[in-house]
Parts: sequence; C-alpha cells; structure tokens
Amino acid sequence: MSVTKEQEQEEEAKNHQSIVCFDQGNRIYQVTDGLRSKHTRKAYQIAFNQFLKDGAKIKTSDLQVLLDHKPRVLEQMIIGYVENLRDKGKAHRTIALHVAAILHFFVTLNDVPLNKRKITRFIPPDDEEYAHLDKAYDIDDILRLYNAGDIRTKVMVLLMASTGMRQGALSGLLYGHLTPIHEPHNLYKIEVYATSRKWRYVTYCTPECRQAIDSYLDYRRRLGENITEETPLIRELFSPSNPFTINAPKRCTDEMVIQSLEKALHKAGINQRSIGLQKGKRRPIMRSHGLRKHALTRMKKAGIDFSDRHALLGHKSNVSNDLNYDRTEDKDRLLAYVKAIPLLTIDPNQRLEQENQDLKVTQAQEIARLKTHLEARDEKDRKISEEWQALKREMDELRKFVFPGPVPRDKQMRKTYLKVVKSHYKDEKGIDDEVSSK
Repeated sequence: MSVTKEQEQEEEAKNHQSIVCFDQGNRIYQVTDGLRSKHTRKAYQIAFNQFLKDGAKIKTSDLQVLLDHKPRVLEQMIIGYVENLRDKGKAHRTIALHVAAILHFFVTLNDVPLNKRKITRFIPPDDEEYAHLDKAYDIDDILRLYNAGDIRTKVMVLLMASTGMRQGALSGLLYGHLTPIHEPHNLYKIEVYATSRKWRYVTYCTPECRQAIDSYLDYRRRLGENITEETPLIRELFSPSNPFTINAPKRCTDEMVIQSLEKALHKAGINQRSIGLQKGKRRPIMRSHGLRKHALTRMKKAGIDFSDRHALLGHKSNVSNDLNYDRTEDKDRLLAYVKAIPLLTIDPNQRLEQENQDLKVTQAQEIARLKTHLEARDEKDRKISEEWQALKREMDELRKFVFPGPVPRDKQMRKTYLKVVKSHYKDEKGIDDEVSSK
C-alpha cells in the first residue's frame, strides 16, 4: 500500500511531538508546549513544520542542529522565510501567525536571544482590500442555507444565526446544557462552554430554533436513540439501520461542522469562492462567523443594550469594566433577548407566526392593564359614592337643626318640639361660648 505525502507529514509530525531532546541536561521544548488552546497548538504546529521544511530546510527531528545556529544566522533564516511568504502573496495575518509560532519556539520556550522587533518589521502591513469590510449573512441568504441543509445542518445554522454562537462551541453542546422555557416564549436557555469556568456564558435561541432542535431530537428518538443529559446535542452522521451506532452517539467535530456548512452553501449557491480567489484569501462573508455577525447586527437593530449583547454573544473583552460589575440576572437578560426574536427569526412563516404570538401577548397584557385600571377606577368611584352619601346624611341633619319644620298644632307635641329646639340651641350656644373663650 502506497503512503501519501500527507500521511508522511502526519507521521513525521507525530514523531516530532514525541521526541524530547536534551543538550547537556537541558530540555528542548516543542512548539506546542505551553499553549492552552488546542486550536492554537494545531495552528502553531502546522506553521512551524512549514518553517522547518521551507525556511530551515531540515527534518523535524533535527531541532538540536537548528538551535546550535548562532542567533544572527537564525534571524536571517527567519527573515528570509518571511520574505518568501510575502512574495507568495500570503496574507498579513497568515505571516503573523507563522512568525508568532517561530518566535514562540525560539524565544519563549528555548531562550534563544533573537531580535523580535527586527524580525516583525518584515511582516507586511495589513492592507487587504476587504480587511474589516466583510459582510454578515442577510435573512434571504440564511433562509436559502437553511433550506439547503439536512435536519442536522438546519440545527447548526439556526443555532449560530439566532444565538450568535461560535462554530467551535457546537461540538461541545450536550442535551443537558439546554433548559426549556415554555409559555409565552417557547425557547431554550443554552449554556455555552458549560464545562469551562472561564468561557462559560448563557444565551437563548429563538422559538424557531427550538422547533428545529426538537424535530432533530425526535428523529433520533424514533430511530431508537436514548437521549440523556450527557447526549451530544449534535452528533456525527450515522446509519439509521445500524442499532450499534444509533445508541453510541459521538460528538460532531469542528471539521464535521465545516463540511456540513460547505455542502449547504454549495447547494444553496451562496458565499461561493470566486474564480481566481487565492487560497488563504477571505470570502466576502466569513463562512460561519457571518452568522454570528448577523445575530449581533439584528440584536443591535432590536435595541438590545450593549452590555446585554456583549453577554449574549459571550464576548469576554472587558469593555468599560462591565464584566467586573454587571450582575444582571438571567431572567432580565431573557427579556432583553425577546426583543430581538422577530428580527432573528429566519422563516417568513415562522416570523409571521411569532409576530402573531407577540401581538397576542401584547393584547393580553394591554387587556389586563385596562382591566386593572377599570377595577381601580370602580373602587375609587365606590369610595367617592360612600363619602358623598355620608356627607349627604350630615347635611340633612344640619338642615333639620338650622331649618326646623313647622310647629305642630297639637299642644303636647308643640311643647315637646319647643323643648327639643331649646335643648339643641343651648347645646350649640354652649359650644360657641366654649370656642369663643378659648
């Protein structure tokens, strides 16, 4: 069986990583040592291997030979490699990544005294035509992408479009990271990077996205999969006729997400590579990050506060020290997110249904408000009526005292009447005298 060039490189890289060299008792650290992110380790390893092949022109196992060169020779070697990348038309960020990996190996890990400032001077400026001018997907693009995908890709697209979630977060999602929130919102609360103390954050998806997730999970349940808290939310493709793979779900990888998106993009005919576009050059819309930018743009258009957008998208840059002091509760963050649901909904039918639902909720709230207002007004009118009746009774009593009726003709009744009037008069006069004396 023939061995391809790529397989040879992979085997060579594995051997390179497994070698630990010592020079007079000093360890030679590998380029991946001291890096926390697996993505950074992978990128640095590829970049450094490329330097060893094209710049240093040695085998990956000859690191001691490389370190035996004088610093001045190494500087010239690195600068020549940078100029070679520049002449090949590599982008500014690509060259900066290669230089970062090289300096990490020599200066940071193995204490080689290189002039970093001199080397970085040869990195070309970032003058790309589309630098920082890339666009976000619009609603029509996302709808076509959604319709072009299978049931699993639909979930990927709606998760990234409605939450602004990063592509790399999809593979780590478990079913237990989702908390259903029922009426009136009917959506999911999602813990992103739930196992990371540093990067964990909470966001929400649209009701449309929840329906897609539920449909995907119901499809897997119908095939016999047992969905538990530890089940991957998005799993690898599997054969519906194989019960062993059905009940042994594996998480989808970043590569699987990329392949699914590329397939749907190609089928939908959007965001394609232009003819003549060089490898390593950006497209007008970033493949997956364009969905994240779409979500942020729609949230901003909906009037969501900056700090709420910051939290819902999992941004960790400490702008205005909000992260140190902001203690907004999840229920308040949900109320902020709900404002953007109509703008984040992709399907026109779903959007119309959501608008109708929002209108019903608004009408119910307005009816409840008016009912409360009327009840309060009725109570106020009742109290005014009671006060008026009491005042009327008091006026009637005063009227009887000030304007007594006609003197009865009957002698006995007249005598009693005059006695009562005289008694009232004395009491009233006594009160007046007492008030006057005071």
